[in-house]
Amino acid sequence: MEFTDLPEHIFIIIVSLLPLVDAVRLCSLCKQWLDLWVHCRAIELNRSWFTNQATAYCRTMGTRRYFASYVRQMLPRFLGPEIDYFILRLHFESNNSKDQSFLDRVLVFAAEKKVKDLYLDFFTEETLHMFHHCSLRTAESHPSVLNITETLNQVRSLRVLRLTCCGLKDFNFGHEKTFMLLTSLYITGMFVTRDIVANIGFSSPNLEEVSLVDCRMDDYHLPFNATWSKLRRLIVRGGPSLVGLELSAPNIQYLEMAVFVWDLHLGNMKNLAEVVFNLKNRTGHCYWDIDLIDVLDGLRWMKMLTLTHGFLEMAQLPLYRRQLQQTFKPPRYPFSALEELKLEGYIGSHEQVNFVEFFLRYSPRLQKVFMIFPNTTAIVNDAVATLIKWTMTEIKKLERYVPFSRCGNRVSNQ
Repeated sequence: MEFTDLPEHIFIIIVSLLPLVDAVRLCSLCKQWLDLWVHCRAIELNRSWFTNQATAYCRTMGTRRYFASYVRQMLPRFLGPEIDYFILRLHFESNNSKDQSFLDRVLVFAAEKKVKDLYLDFFTEETLHMFHHCSLRTAESHPSVLNITETLNQVRSLRVLRLTCCGLKDFNFGHEKTFMLLTSLYITGMFVTRDIVANIGFSSPNLEEVSLVDCRMDDYHLPFNATWSKLRRLIVRGGPSLVGLELSAPNIQYLEMAVFVWDLHLGNMKNLAEVVFNLKNRTGHCYWDIDLIDVLDGLRWMKMLTLTHGFLEMAQLPLYRRQLQQTFKPPRYPFSALEELKLEGYIGSHEQVNFVEFFLRYSPRLQKVFMIFPNTTAIVNDAVATLIKWTMTEIKKLERYVPFSRCGNRVSNQ
């Protein structure tokens, strides 16, 4: 039996499992299948597919109208009662109310079809620059920014929500528990305020993963507190600034911080398993707001710790050098659960060696130490020789000690 002889109901099942583009291509193989793509449950619509990059016409309003008209005609044709995921990419600057009404129509469709995974991507260089450098009111009121409206509150079937370069002027994630099924939230290139974080935690009580990438966060102390009782993973990466962060989610297991931050308050997180830190300071002065020991004391239950170049630079500040001296003892033994330490961007400076020795002294369960050099030429003189001066009492508990360079050359530790 040939593939084209498959029963129609079997073919519909196959189509429902494919992304829209692949479903349309498959249906075009046989005349009797031409209209069966309407059973697809994985939809991605990208305006760039409707443009010819070789012509300037793709930059005109005509292409926008053509794409919006096509989508409006196509959405009602989908027959499935539910859509697994829906992706809409509009990489252009909006400048009229028709674009906003088009977005509202898409959100109504998502509510009607009980979309589980929704991704709205409105990235442009101008929009990202506006969110990073303008005030919140200026950015979200600018006509080139598409704003999410209260229509999104109707999509209560969401399990995964991804937003890129969207405005939230007319949307605050609701004042009631709207998204009971939402478990993952990814926000990229947007303005995030304290009120937004608080409303997300209240309206989505079952959130397990939150990612904030390249976001503007100027409000003081974003609260990830006991309201986020189900939160397992938190990623805060990139962006121009983070004034402060309050983190005391009781069940968090993975924490990644790679952002400029001025003030960091960490609560008691007993389930914390892995931490990745690339904290950076703007000034480089010793009076920087974050106290190193206070930060590490809040992470005393972690089992795996990765410190990258930005965090290692902090060890060279006078305030931290005093804290890393042999005479200092952590008040509550913050590293009693630490089993694995990874240092990325390690160059073997005297301050960084003291930093590693600090962990060796106060981590009784430490079993593995990984040191990743930027390149072999970046290692300072006698850096490796300095490492082997540690006494056997300090390193005998290590099962594995692996210094290696990022370019692949292993550094001998004999």
